[in-house]
Formats: sequence, structure tokens, C-alpha cells
Amino acid sequence: MTKGKEYTEILDDMLNRFDDKYDKRQGSILYNLVAPAAQEVAIQYTALTAYEDINFLDTSYGEYLTRLCRQFGVERLPATAAIRVAEFEQEIPIGTRFSVIDSKLNFRVLERKSGLNYNLIAEQPGRASNYVRGELINIDAIKNFEGAEIGRVIVPGEDLETDEQLRKRTIEYIHTPTLNGNVAQYKAWAKEFKGVGGVLVESLWNGPNTVKLSIVDSDGDEASPELVQKFQRFIDPEPKGHGLGVAPIGAFVTVASVQGFAITIECTIKIAEDADVDYINDQAEDDLKSYLKLEAFKEKEVRTYKVATIIDRIDGVLDVDDLLINGQNASLTLSNTDLPRLDEVTLNVAG
Repeated sequence: MTKGKEYTEILDDMLNRFDDKYDKRQGSILYNLVAPAAQEVAIQYTALTAYEDINFLDTSYGEYLTRLCRQFGVERLPATAAIRVAEFEQEIPIGTRFSVIDSKLNFRVLERKSGLNYNLIAEQPGRASNYVRGELINIDAIKNFEGAEIGRVIVPGEDLETDEQLRKRTIEYIHTPTLNGNVAQYKAWAKEFKGVGGVLVESLWNGPNTVKLSIVDSDGDEASPELVQKFQRFIDPEPKGHGLGVAPIGAFVTVASVQGFAITIECTIKIAEDADVDYINDQAEDDLKSYLKLEAFKEKEVRTYKVATIIDRIDGVLDVDDLLINGQNASLTLSNTDLPRLDEVTLNVAG
């Protein structure tokens, strides 16, 4: 490993190599001759240190990390475009372009589903197109356009995979051997599939050679029926078990979405005199939604002490008491396919 040196340390070392009979003070001829060389050497030390960082998985970054992970067979996942549905009042030519009012996002008609329902694909890849709402405005000329609104998300768009996400996925790939048909392989297929954010793998769920994959979309929500169908065709299309997808011959794979499970939370709180009740309510709702989606879903349990801790840590809250989850003063166990979703939060302020 390269031991870096600062400019002043290098300069002192270089000057010390000369006999003391020479003038080494700042501004002297010798000093002025040595200083630029010391500065250049310091720059090279910095470059050498950076070069070492980019060659190791835990410190590499950007394009260097992309190239390093590629050596292990892992590619950085690109940004993908959202596919949304829209219902029009008239027939629309395939390829017609639209923008959404009060946004900078554009969509293009991808295909006709049924009747006057069409699938639209975002022209800008990324997650932003998942959340835009509003009226569609035609960019291409359409005679007597009668208007429409952007509809639900079919396949969520995803941002370019970050360095940390790529690093974590590569480490998992290295530490967990993936072979056709093992659990790690199904998880890898899910992570790499456009729109799928995660999967629960149930082996032998309905007898020998059966596998059930319960997926969430890239936003961590229930997967749309269209996304489920796309992933099913990728993994094991009809007729199942024939190896026509990526799953091995003989594996009967069923893909389904996780199911939303409504969660209600009620408790009594004591707050500081100057506390903002509206802020506390909003913050509790945001924090609890994040906890249910990211942590409780993985643990398969909504824990009372974690819910109480989340509320108690909100600025202005002094104490939490009488906590109920779905009406019970106890932790709530979830099934493998339950996706906990916050339905209601009631914070009763003690007088």
C-alpha cells in the first residue's frame, strides 16, 4: 500500500538532502528550485493513492467500479423507463408523443391494450416518471384531441444503479454461489429484471419441483398484473416446466405479487409544550411507512417496540403509551406474502 506524503513533508525531505551550507530559506534560489518538484511529487502521491482505491471493491467508484464488477460477471443496472397506462376518448396512433401538464416529462404510446386503453412509455428513464400525475398534452398533432390523464404504473422506471447498490449486489454475488435452480439464482434473476424490486422464494410450495416467487416492484409496492405476467414469461412461460424461460427444465415456477396488508397504529403520546402536532403526525406517517416497507416486510413482523421507538424519536414527542397495532397490544406476525402498508395512524395527545 502506498503511504501518502504531504507537500510540506516532501519539500522538507528534499531540502534536507542538501548540505546546510546552502541557503534553504523560503525565497532562496534552492528553495524555489525544489518547491515545484515537491509539489509535483505530492500530486503523484495523491494519484497513486486514488489508483489503489479504484482497484478494490470496497473503495472503488463510478466507471472504475463498473469495470471492476464486470470482472466478476456483474453489470451495473441501467436506468429504465416507466410504462404507464392511459385511457383515451379516441383512437391514438402508436408512437404518438405526449407531455404531462406542469412537468418536463414526456411519454410515447407503446401499444394498445384493449378498447381505448393504451400503454405509454416514458421518454426519460428513471423513477421520476413513476410519480407524475396530471393531464396529457399531445406533442404530435392529433385532430380534435379530446384529452386524457396519465394512469397507473404498469412497470416502474428505475434510476441508474448507484455505486453502493452495485457494490452490495456484487459482494452478494461473490459470497453466494448462483447456480441454475437454487434460491440465490432466482433472487439474482429478480434483481436484474426491469421493474422488479425484490422477491420471496418459496421452494416446494405446492409439491415436488414447484417454486413460488412473490415479487414487489422497484418501489417496494405490490407488482402490477402486467409486471407479474412479464416476469412469469421470463422465468417459466406456459407450458410450465418445459425450460422455455430461464428456469431449468422440470421446475414449475409460479410468479405472483405480494399482497398488501393494512396496518393501523394507535397510541397515546405526551408532547412538549412548543411541539407542532401536525409535524409530529406527518413525520410519524412517513417514518412508519418506511419501516413497514423496508424492515417489517423483511422480518415478517411488525414489532411494537420498534413502532414505539420510531414515534418516540420524533422531535417534540416525550413519551409513547397504550400502543395498539391493528387493535392489539402486541407485535403482529406477517405471512411470507404479506406486504404491510400503513392504513391509518392515530396519535392521541395526552392532556
